[in-house]
Formats: sequence, C-alpha cells, structure tokens
Amino acid sequence: MTMHETDSPDADAPEPTADSDRTAEASAADSEGTALAREMTAEQGGETVELAALTKRYDSTVAVDSVSLDVAEGEFLVLLGPSGCGKTTTLRMVAGLESVTDGSVIIGGTDVSRTTPQNRDVAMVFQNYALYPHKTVRGNIRFPLRKTDLSDAERTRRIESTVELLDIDDLLDKEPAALSGGQRQRVAIARAIAREPSVLLMDEPLSNLDAKLRVRTRSELRDLQQRLGITTVYVTHDQEEAMSVADRIAIMNDGRIEQVGAPEEVYRDPNSTFIADFLGDPSMNIVSVAGENTAGATADGLVAGLAAASPDRAAQVGIRPEDLYLVDETGGFVEDAAPEAASSVYECPLTVLEPIGRAYELTLEAGAAQMVARARTVPDELRDSDSVRIAFDRDAVYAFDRNGGRLR
Repeated sequence: MTMHETDSPDADAPEPTADSDRTAEASAADSEGTALAREMTAEQGGETVELAALTKRYDSTVAVDSVSLDVAEGEFLVLLGPSGCGKTTTLRMVAGLESVTDGSVIIGGTDVSRTTPQNRDVAMVFQNYALYPHKTVRGNIRFPLRKTDLSDAERTRRIESTVELLDIDDLLDKEPAALSGGQRQRVAIARAIAREPSVLLMDEPLSNLDAKLRVRTRSELRDLQQRLGITTVYVTHDQEEAMSVADRIAIMNDGRIEQVGAPEEVYRDPNSTFIADFLGDPSMNIVSVAGENTAGATADGLVAGLAAASPDRAAQVGIRPEDLYLVDETGGFVEDAAPEAASSVYECPLTVLEPIGRAYELTLEAGAAQMVARARTVPDELRDSDSVRIAFDRDAVYAFDRNGGRLR
C-alpha cells in the first residue's frame, strides 16, 4: 500500500472500466513493454533520509528513544531487531503513519515530521500486503496513481512498465484471492514502485512466505532495488534476511540503535554481547570468565584458555562456533589448516552431535558452560565418541565487560 492508500478508498471516485483497461493493455506491444520497463529502471532514483533524535512515546512508555540515523541516496538499509524493539514504529514515523513525539524526519533535505503521508513522496509495502480484495491486480496498481497529476496514458505506461519489471504482466486481470503468496507480494511491491517514490519502506514483507520462497524473493528484491536505485528502508527480525539484502544494517534494541554497519562488519565486529548473541545461527558462544584470568588463577580447560586470550579486565568472552576447530589424535586440524594464532588443544565432553545438511554442530561441555562448535566434516571415529579435542583461533576471541560492552 502506498501512502495514497492510507485513507479508506473513496467510494465516489470513478474507476477505469475493465474494457478501457484491456484496450490500453492490448495497444502496447510486448517489445514496447520491455522498453518501458528499461526506461523505468533508468528513471528511478532515491532521496536521502535522516532521522534526528527521533522519539516516540505512548504515555509513559518510550517505544523509540532518540534514534539518529542517516540513509544515503539509493541505499538499502535494514532495521533489524527482536519483536518489540521499535523498528516498525520507527518505519511508520518515517512514513507519517505515526506521529513524532520528539526529533525530526528529514527526506531529501526537507523536514517532513509534520507533513501528511501523501505529501512525503514515500511508498510502503506492508507485512500483510494490504491489497484490495475486490480489485484486480491492474486496479490495485492503478489505485495510488489516481490521486496524481498523471494523464491516463502515463498511468497506463506506469502500470505496464511496472508489471513487466516484476514479471506479473499475466496477472493483471486476476484478483488477489486467485494469487499465491509470492504473487501477492510482487503485486504489493508493484503498487508501491509504480508511483516512482523517492523512498520505499518495507515492513516485514517476506514474513508470510514459506522458507524456500523467502530466500528466492529476497534475492529478487535486492536485484530490483539495485536496478531502480531507490532508497529503501526495510524492517525485519530475520538476521539471515537482513545480512543477505542490506547495504547496511541498523540493529535496534529497546527502542535504541545498538550498532550500524555493513553486514560483515556488524557480524565480525559486534560492539556488545547483545549484537554478538543476536547475529549468527548458532550465535556466538559467550561465557563468564570472572576470576579465570586474575592473578593466581589455576583453572584449566577451554574457558580458562579463552580467558587467557582476553584482556585481564574482561568479565565475559565470546567465540564464534566456526572459530572452534576439531583436532585429531595426531594433533592435526580435521578440516582446515591451523589458524596463525591457534590455541592449545582442549579435551571437551561432547553431548550432542547434530548434522545440519552440509555441516555439523557439536555441543560441548566447557566447565559449567555449554558451547557450540561448527564443523564441515566430522571423522567417523568421533561420531560415537564422548569427547572431542578442540582448539580455537586466539585472534577471534571477543572480550566484554560486565555490562556487555565490547572491550578492545
């Protein structure tokens, strides 16, 4: 649904007849439609978005707490976080669907914090698609165009170029009930981009699709956004989805932004235990090392080894599952060459060995803690074993203070 559709449909507004639509459709040859799609791709673009100390309060509850963020022209930025962290509320304030308590929303250098949704030149794709059930695909895409100054011919051109771009030109005369979930999603996106908005907002747009279709659709979305060059702000709780489509990710927690960066950056350089634990499947192993690395400590084992590789002031340490390595009885690394900063080898009880397709996850006991290692292969002699030999990359150990802040 675009911002022009935030109000209920105007029952008195005249709609194009099916005959006139079909006539307009038939008048365009297939080659012309392809040319229009290319033209639309070339013409699209985006504006910058700036959030300045953006805040939303509901009585005594602070849903969004002084969020500041810059989105570059043509950037694909993902707001990522757990349910209830404030990401959708932030998106709705950008759209104008939620009022701003404090702070500003600036689009293309203009403060639009008090501007109505239809005057912000943004379009939004909702989680539930929000298609009009009694309208055909053509009618749904045409609906937001009816309040523009476009001529009938230009509206028809926009519809044809959009459906050509999204490969749904064979669905124009169907109603939403006759479409699959993936097709409905394409129609919702087509309706949003047909207006050629400056900013595209997407709220959990793939959450209603099955897992296989989500993977395929997110790659198509990324490709479409790159071709159009449209500034996109995308909300999801799915970290894999965020990592696959984003130029940058802004991770939110309790109404605040915890970290912003490129996908690989936030994964490999988290600034808190929240980020480290939230990103990754399985997530980072984080264990308490209080007392392990103090003067006179005599504990041994994997946790003590991790503590020895971290600063003395560390209260917690972390290691990614892929940075734990299986070692065979000869001291050789099972599947990889030893990292340059390989640790000593530690014997760890093995409680679970779980095949997950092209890899294995091993649940280990490390003192009072449990840790997970990931390996591409596991030798046959280890599969029935009660313990495994583990080493780690000393350069891949993360240190955190008692409050979860990163120590560097």
